[in-house]
Amino acid sequence: MKASTRKYMGVLVVKGTFRKHIFAKSKSFEIYFYYTPIKKMVVDFVCEGITIKQLGLGQVIGKSILELEILMSEKGYSVFRIER
Repeated sequence: MKASTRKYMGVLVVKGTFRKHIFAKSKSFEIYFYYTPIKKMVVDFVCEGITIKQLGLGQVIGKSILELEILMSEKGYSVFRIER
């Protein structure tokens, strides 16, 4: 998605640390979910430091932002919302 289109979207920012198993080194990550302001559906995302597959989320495009927010907060990650 173009950056000019993203500036009109809402953003859900997820920050946290991830460990694959108990002896692995923790990795910090940030994920930005861009969603439509009216229907609150995810249309794009950007990951830094991790992939969606490693977190076990599966398909996120088209999911409700409320579902993702609840799922990520249950896993213990910090969640912030930016409304535009």
